[in-house]
Order: sequence, then C-alpha cells, then structure tokens
Amino acid sequence: MRTEEFDYDLPPELIAQRPLPTRDESRLLVVDRARDERRHLRFRDIAAFLEPGDVLVLNETRVLPARLHGRSGERAVEVLLVRAVEGGDEWLAMLRPGRKLRAGDRIVLGEDWQAEVLPGAGAEPGLRRIRLHGSRPAAEAMERSGEMPLPPYIRRP
Repeated sequence: MRTEEFDYDLPPELIAQRPLPTRDESRLLVVDRARDERRHLRFRDIAAFLEPGDVLVLNETRVLPARLHGRSGERAVEVLLVRAVEGGDEWLAMLRPGRKLRAGDRIVLGEDWQAEVLPGAGAEPGLRRIRLHGSRPAAEAMERSGEMPLPPYIRRP
C-alpha cells in the first residue's frame, strides 16, 4: 500500500473551519461495501451501526497551546512542543527554521522563558531536543503565551 492511494480532492469549502457547537451534529459517512452504498448521516446515529463485540474508541486528547514564537539572535523562530521527555524540562520539538539552529543556541520565548537547543536529533525525523528554562512551569507558560497548533488547511487563528 502506498500513501498516494489515500490522496483525493477535497474542495476547501467542504473543510470545517470550526467544530460544531453540538458535536453529535457532525457528519458521519456510512459505507456499506456489500451493497456498494454510501449514506450521509449524523454522528448521533452511530449507535445504529454498532453490534455486540464491536469496540468504539473515543479520542479525548487535549490539544495544548504548544506553538510558541521567539527569537534566536536576529532570527524569528517558531517552536512546536511535541512531547516532554526526562521530567518535563526537556522536550522534543519541531523548530522553524530547524536547520539554522545549532546545539547550544538559545531561543528567547518571552521575558522570563527560553529554550536551549540540545545536541543530537530527536527520536523521530524532524524533531529536535530542547531544554526549557524559565521562572514558571512549561504548562503555565504555554497557557499564557502559546497558540493552538492547527493543521495548514484550517484558515483561522
């Protein structure tokens, strides 16, 4: 299987820019392969398709305001905190411009908060290890000055 097999055209006007106030009003596409039928329903109708032994997995993940803007010297830097490691001071993060930043570089994220780029790569391609330094915990700083990371097809702050 190739990722290209999942490519399809989706007109921008069909991409929801905000969640619905009542989540069970979200659209639900039901595909009946045996009959080669597709039905457009609402998520509140999903129980009609569950049978004994089925498993329904609910994603209750909380999105953190983990996109931060700062400076390293004269350069503007964007930091997206991905995952805390080793007690919370160290994080795996996506940095932009990542290739321009070297181990030891400091990124000023506010008056009393900064990040230091650590040597070595992250656990995954595109991630870098950073250490946060500040007068308050990372979670508090994110709530105060972070932004919610949204996918590029969402055209709103």
